Amino acid sequence: MQSFFKRLADAVPAILVGVVCTPFLYAVDTRPNILFVLTDDQAPWAVGVNNPQAKTPNMDRLFQEGAQLTNMFVTTPVCSPSRASLMTSRYGSELGITDWINNKVEPGLGLSSELPVWPKLLAESGYHTGLVGKWHLGIEDRFHPNKFGFQYFMGHRSGGWATKNPELEKDGEAQKFDGLTVDVLADHAIGFLKEAPKDKPFLLCWHTRAPHTAWLPVADEDWAPFENLDPQIPNPDYPNLDTERVKKMTREYLASVRGVDRNLGRVLGELDALGLRDNTVVVFTSDHGYNMGHNGIWHKGNGHWVLKAPPAATKNVPKGQRPNLYDNSIRVPAAVRWPRHISRGGKVNRTLRNIDWFPTLLDIAGVDLPANASLRGRSFLPLLLGNDVSSWNDDLYCEYSTHHQSRTHMRMFRTPEWKLIRDFLSPERDELYHLAEDPAEQNNLILSSDPVAVAMKQILDYRLSAAMDAAGTRPPAAPNGPGGVTIHPDYRNQVLDALSRAGSNAMQLRQLLQTTAASSDENEAASFLIAFMPEDDLLSLTSDYLLDNIRLALKVRSETPWASSVPKELFLNDVLPYASANETRENWRPFFYETFLPLVKDCTTAEEAAHTLNQNMFRVLNVKYSTRRRRADQAPFESIEQGLASCSGLSIMLTDACRAVGIPARLAGTPMWTNKRGNHTWVEIWDQKWHFTGACEADPNGLNRGWFVGSAAQADASNWLHRIYATSFRDGGTTFPFPWLIDRRGFRTEKQPETIVNAVDVTARYTPKEEAKSGFSNLMIQVFEKKGGPRVAVNANITAASDGKQIGQGTTRDHRHDTNDMFEVEAKLGSSYVVNIRWQDADGAPQTKSVPVKASEAQQLVEIFLTE
Repeated sequence: MQSFFKRLADAVPAILVGVVCTPFLYAVDTRPNILFVLTDDQAPWAVGVNNPQAKTPNMDRLFQEGAQLTNMFVTTPVCSPSRASLMTSRYGSELGITDWINNKVEPGLGLSSELPVWPKLLAESGYHTGLVGKWHLGIEDRFHPNKFGFQYFMGHRSGGWATKNPELEKDGEAQKFDGLTVDVLADHAIGFLKEAPKDKPFLLCWHTRAPHTAWLPVADEDWAPFENLDPQIPNPDYPNLDTERVKKMTREYLASVRGVDRNLGRVLGELDALGLRDNTVVVFTSDHGYNMGHNGIWHKGNGHWVLKAPPAATKNVPKGQRPNLYDNSIRVPAAVRWPRHISRGGKVNRTLRNIDWFPTLLDIAGVDLPANASLRGRSFLPLLLGNDVSSWNDDLYCEYSTHHQSRTHMRMFRTPEWKLIRDFLSPERDELYHLAEDPAEQNNLILSSDPVAVAMKQILDYRLSAAMDAAGTRPPAAPNGPGGVTIHPDYRNQVLDALSRAGSNAMQLRQLLQTTAASSDENEAASFLIAFMPEDDLLSLTSDYLLDNIRLALKVRSETPWASSVPKELFLNDVLPYASANETRENWRPFFYETFLPLVKDCTTAEEAAHTLNQNMFRVLNVKYSTRRRRADQAPFESIEQGLASCSGLSIMLTDACRAVGIPARLAGTPMWTNKRGNHTWVEIWDQKWHFTGACEADPNGLNRGWFVGSAAQADASNWLHRIYATSFRDGGTTFPFPWLIDRRGFRTEKQPETIVNAVDVTARYTPKEEAKSGFSNLMIQVFEKKGGPRVAVNANITAASDGKQIGQGTTRDHRHDTNDMFEVEAKLGSSYVVNIRWQDADGAPQTKSVPVKASEAQQLVEIFLTE
């Protein structure tokens, strides 16, 4: 979006046509001043507009005269990384600052001055810039605020100092100041305003020390409202809570906030006295939130238990500590006042982040982003101006890797309704909260068996992984298995079980896990393969073989335009695997990678690349279809050696070729056509959805064509022998009864045989929907967790609205089933019915919902949402 003042500037030439310009017109920069107020350790509940116990009339005034940002978050809930993110619009882990900077033990740590920061860009564009107060981004001269565009600095380079009579830096020298620190800093903020040049706009960052501990002493007038207060605390019934201590700290904390508020009134009053109010953007926010008895803790992301008997220490978390990513730690108060531009008393309820300030402030000031600026944030100026931004994304990714009081690698993904927190160093600390039902985050659902919770954990975990990959902030994995090996937490139980069944080959698999420990991507891939590996492979595959396969599969993700966007679950299940069925295990991937990547170098989509491979690879390899091949389930090199392969052997080759260039691919087929004239195997590839093609049977017009389409349309879902299956490395809910497995194992009955190949039933994708009988409607019922959410499996029965007679019952399909697979019931056209569903909520309590439906179409889709 063009900046506000850029659009205005573009209009100026037309406005000034015929006007004689004087030097005065060019001498005065009328862009808005910016006062950025950043408090330290303040939560939204510590502002009067949100909590009557907080006495903050001047903060309240800003919230009432401007726009209140009700969902402003920081990406790390502790001082230094939060401030680094504010300055750079990058995550702390990208900057090497993941926890508060302890200058006693890491004096050489700080923010690199080579990074673009918005104060420097504003200074370069003509702003007069100053910082008063806390810096905490490095104490060495190379980290000095002057290196980041602040022409004036008065304050402290470190993170904490005395509440009274502080020693602060001014004019490059340490000086002793008399009085309360909160007043001293405000005095110098006011001094900056008075002395600012009149011919250019100013930027003043006023970073208060309060309400950071220690809270006392405070001015008598700031203590008076709280001296005799019996504060209401958020959860007085929390088990073992030290209630009296919480109340004492609450009084002191709110008195410290009051000191900031009193001085905010002084600074705002100076703006009024100088006539600067109307042309000054005032931002008020904090570096992170705060807990005061919430969830049994006090402090911020590096929280402390406030219990009479705190839990015992663990390997990575000492007794008394509770590192966290609670909303109370990451949500901050925020308001923006800009007279004549931002409506008074408005609220912006969309999810915003501290990394969004960088582009937003530049947008307000009319400053273009430099070409070398790679920002994670987005400008929310349109939201401030009241514009409709329907495409705004309300998801939130946060992180916190602690290394002082505790050791953690916490990563979080949050939507307005759900929140997942992973600690990659201590997976037993993982958390899942249903914020819509549990905003206080009191019920951790991470181990819940509720289908909705299970589905949301999987969905959020995928989205968390994608967010980490996009930002490059994935933490290293931690040893969490036998012998100190590292196992990805999602697959820990399955891997431990697999290792127990691997016999003497368990040593090879443990070696693979140990080798991949330094790379979270490699370790996740290794854990996935071991977790779902067929029994024979557990007993035989070597670490070197699997590692070659993993590293090449990961390598190609960055080398083709389609591979990087493949969802993780598809990459793991349909790109990474080293085999499709029960063919001989060969190390085909290096040869196929070198051979076929050049073939698809000019392709732009996975669909185009798969079609190109099918058109050319068999000619390149000199392999053709023949029933004279040695066996149906040949591995690629076996087929290349003979120059012959059946439809199954050809399909294995095409599937492997697609996987070698990063295309999700799998075998598909039927053990027997319904007319009993034989079987067939073909290939499915994924490009935003699944497509199919016959191996070595490329249709000139592309995918989703072939001689077998008509036969596939006659598949019979009621008979295992005549269904259509697609292979899956993980458990897909069924198995693939390949004809050679049936013959080899002697299965001749009509029950589904047991095989070693996992599969999903995809019959519904190939068969046309049965036309409803005349006068009847086919009700196709789907239940979702919410609009835009995943499908969920719940018990359903359908009754007639007139007499309550049941016409059908069953279970709806969840996210594991093909999208064409739905719970269907036959109903009379024109009649009214009630769909009754039953499920359990996160606490295991039974829930019901009834939805009226009128059967008005021959094929009628019925969508139901558990939460509206």
